[in-house]
Parts: sequence; C-alpha cells; structure tokens
Amino acid sequence: MKIKELPEVERPREKMAVMGASGLSDAELLAVLIRTGWGNKSAIDLAEEIIYNHPNGISFLAECIPEELTSFEGIGMAKAC
Repeated sequence: MKIKELPEVERPREKMAVMGASGLSDAELLAVLIRTGWGNKSAIDLAEEIIYNHPNGISFLAECIPEELTSFEGIGMAKAC
C-alpha cells in the first residue's frame, strides 16, 4: 500500500510530527529518511526489507556502506547516502 493511501495519522512524517520519533517503528523512521518508494513498494516496504531481511537487523545501518544498501532493489545511491 502506498503511503499516500494510508490515513494521515498513520503516515510516518505526519505521525512523527504529532508523536515524535519515539512514536514510530524502526521501519517508519527509516522510511522518513528514504522518502519515496519504488515500483509497487512504499518507503515503509523498502525500510522493512532492509531491516528485517538483514541478519543484523537495524544494526546493519550503523556500519554499512552505501554500496551495501544499493543491493536492495529500489535503493539507489541517492537513497543509500
């Protein structure tokens, strides 16, 4: 589902504006940074794929390099940086 199709209160940016960062899941926080989806995937879908399909989970982001992120379909160099 596209983020624009979600009720406003469930969209990551709007939710963050009201609840702060602590009110968002890790995937929603990453989706805010990713900004846009790709193809049939929303930014949240891409974020979940990165976090949940890597053995180190969200810790992967602390030490990865952009080239590692670009291995995920829909994440180009701009989003990876």
